Amino acid sequence: MTHAPPPPFEPPAVLPLVNALLRQRRLLLGLPITLAILVVSVGLVLPRSYTAGASFAPQSAGGGLSSLTGLAAQFGIAVPTDDAANSPEFYADLLRSGQLLRAMVDSTYVYLDGSDTVRASLVRIYHIAESTPERSREKAVKRLGQHLQVSTDLKTGVVTVAVEAPAADLAEQLVRYALDLVNAFNLRTRQTRATAEREFVEARASEAQGELREAENRLQGFLTTNRNFDNAPQLQFQHDRLQRDVGMRQDVYTKLVQAYEQARIDEVRNTPVITIVEAPIRPVRPDSRRLALKAVLALFIGGFLGVLIALFRQALVRTSDESPDQYAEFVRLRTALVAELRRPWTLFRS
Repeated sequence: MTHAPPPPFEPPAVLPLVNALLRQRRLLLGLPITLAILVVSVGLVLPRSYTAGASFAPQSAGGGLSSLTGLAAQFGIAVPTDDAANSPEFYADLLRSGQLLRAMVDSTYVYLDGSDTVRASLVRIYHIAESTPERSREKAVKRLGQHLQVSTDLKTGVVTVAVEAPAADLAEQLVRYALDLVNAFNLRTRQTRATAEREFVEARASEAQGELREAENRLQGFLTTNRNFDNAPQLQFQHDRLQRDVGMRQDVYTKLVQAYEQARIDEVRNTPVITIVEAPIRPVRPDSRRLALKAVLALFIGGFLGVLIALFRQALVRTSDESPDQYAEFVRLRTALVAELRRPWTLFRS
């Protein structure tokens, strides 16, 4: 009985791929290292930045939903309340609003940059030079919005704001000015609302006073006409009804007078309506450049690109051996593309 000869040994399919990569070992090692060195060098050349932060809590108006709101916040659920203007989300949106950012851009800042004293607006600090002042201003507003970070805590209701700037003193000033603008906005809004409430309550109190006088006059007329009504049930009922009317109108008038006095107080009150939890302080150290993380990412990206280039080169070599005509056409088209890129105006010719 004869036995068939064993099949010839075939190398695993992975070996050609490994061999192709090993032939391009200089590319696989050189490209990631070069890219990492380039990223680190650029990071070292770029100017440092500083970030200052602060946190505050808006004053809550209270109400029956306060306990429900606190309980729902523990589960990450925001319950709407009647006083939405005092919610942390409102203040976060206010800090990101264009009105507040434009006010910060239009202001002039004086700060120390090393040993030099700088006095300039954010347009000059950001080195923005557009065709018109309006475009420069809007670009500075967009840049400031990118450097401003706002976060809220649903459980505690605390709003945290941080600003990145090219100097430590400038970062602190920007955060302080942002808090001042928030407080000024709240004061202006509260005083405007209090003025409108005072005018309304004042008019309504005057009407309520007239109605109270009329009810008292009716009761007085009844008592003058009916001096002895204890033994007359109908007159006793009429007296009680007039007495209740006077008491009800007296309560309404008393509450309106109290609301009027409170509105007068709120109209001129200038006390802050936000509680500073953490005041802004000058950052001691610059922000981290994260050069190690950037270098690692550059190594991974460079290695991935190196593998792609190595496989592409290996495919070209195989194509040149198996399909010389296609490889020759590729070389011709590549040469033509390089020549056209050196003379870009030829690309638009028909």
